[in-house]
Amino acid sequence: MPDYFLIALPLVAFWVLLFLICGRSWQLPAAFIPFCIWGLYSGNTHWKWLLLIPLLSLLVVDIHITMRETKFSREINILSYVLTIPFLILYFCYGRGFVKDGSLVSIIWNYVFQITVLIFVSKFWFSDILLLFINRLWVKDKSNMETQVIEKSMKTIGRSTSYYVVFYNLGKMKVSGIFYLFLKLRSIQPDDRVEIIIKKGCLGTEFIAGFPKILSR
Repeated sequence: MPDYFLIALPLVAFWVLLFLICGRSWQLPAAFIPFCIWGLYSGNTHWKWLLLIPLLSLLVVDIHITMRETKFSREINILSYVLTIPFLILYFCYGRGFVKDGSLVSIIWNYVFQITVLIFVSKFWFSDILLLFINRLWVKDKSNMETQVIEKSMKTIGRSTSYYVVFYNLGKMKVSGIFYLFLKLRSIQPDDRVEIIIKKGCLGTEFIAGFPKILSR
């Protein structure tokens, strides 16, 4: 058992760091999959089904770029917040014990803080992932575009790092760090011609999944 543990530990560490550092918001939950798998096979509680939620990110983990930063239209974005309601109901039914006794002000602040965190976590780690997956189930339009990667850059603010690529005929776009690493590892230069596939799903979101195909150097 220790030998297997020593082999698995570096792989798990690489997996976790890759998605924590390089993942977009819908890819980030994949970092916790190894811990969720361990949790599913250990312990016995009726809340174990919550550990399946990070696994949903595998359905969209290959989506590295959305053509618009907001991902969804206004109506779909509202729907993503509506889909957080079941988690709020679970919180009010079973999670109020997380708020410790104290002054009225501290109790109110703890409720507001926990509810705000719950809304945003369930939106980015559940609703957005579910809607991105539904969006890709039915592709309304698909186009192969020949382009060039003019520039690759990264910007760090605090502990958050964002990755950007300037395409010849698309301009500057935010990409996943995994997409950025692919371009670096393949040493793609501004003169290289590549092909990307742009898809538009049934919810109106345009996205690029997978990596570019190198046509010529």
